[in-house]
Amino acid sequence: FSISVNRTNKRLTVCFRSSVDDNEDWNQNFKVLHTPLAINPTELNGSYDKIKVHSGYSGYLNDALIAEGNATKKKYSPLREFSFAAAKEFDVLQDLELFKDAERTTKFDKIVANIGDLYKSFPDYELFVCGHSLGGALSQLLAFQLASGGHLDEHAKSITAITFASPRVGNREFKKAFQELEERYIIRHLRVSNEGDIVPAIPPVGYTQTGVHVHGHKDLSKPLEVGYRLVKSFFSQVGAGWKINVFKVKKSFEKHHSLDEHKKRLFNPNEANEAILKKTIEAWYTDYEDKIKKRT
Repeated sequence: FSISVNRTNKRLTVCFRSSVDDNEDWNQNFKVLHTPLAINPTELNGSYDKIKVHSGYSGYLNDALIAEGNATKKKYSPLREFSFAAAKEFDVLQDLELFKDAERTTKFDKIVANIGDLYKSFPDYELFVCGHSLGGALSQLLAFQLASGGHLDEHAKSITAITFASPRVGNREFKKAFQELEERYIIRHLRVSNEGDIVPAIPPVGYTQTGVHVHGHKDLSKPLEVGYRLVKSFFSQVGAGWKINVFKVKKSFEKHHSLDEHKKRLFNPNEANEAILKKTIEAWYTDYEDKIKKRT
């Protein structure tokens, strides 16, 4: 993960990458069994004793690191080989100072500590989290843990997650708890997906999605589809993207799942899309207040 400071827009942003060719990433992706929430959700008013989340994603954030020292630093240090196009607008936090405290034993603990340190210097900044694919799932879960666990109290009033091609993270009880935090203006989630990408539809059983959903179509003449949650089924996405390329699975996957394809569909110039993209996240949430209150 990385944490950036955007002085222009007054934002702190936690960013997670997608999966790479690394056994750890794919081991976590395939741990699809439910597990209880790893933190105590003290900020929730409702009783959600049946919240379950993806054990792999939870483990990625909440399992203790193997050890401190050079090997772990190399494995988990933020922003290796990472650069920003507009570097002068960002302060990028890197490496040793953030990772030297042996008592911070999980990625979640490290992130909480780093955010706390940053808010001493930037007390009026908004808090964002973003990610693609695996990173999107981790962004959803991190936002929920920070908001429901009381970690925002001394810092930001709310947290906004922006995810691309995020898999499903939790069960319906998780979704209802997420909606309570949305109704109270503590959490916001803008989720972007592409037609034909199966990743946002997995795991297909026992899990669901959260947030305002922006869905890009293969046919660029069609406007972006926007709705609250707007959950697409696994089979609808297989049918949309894979039936022609059954024997070209990797090519089909990359075509619909890549960030380049998300950018192409999201910023496809037409009047309908331009109107959609001009609308703020908060304005979308105002439109969907009734659905959030009804926990649909």
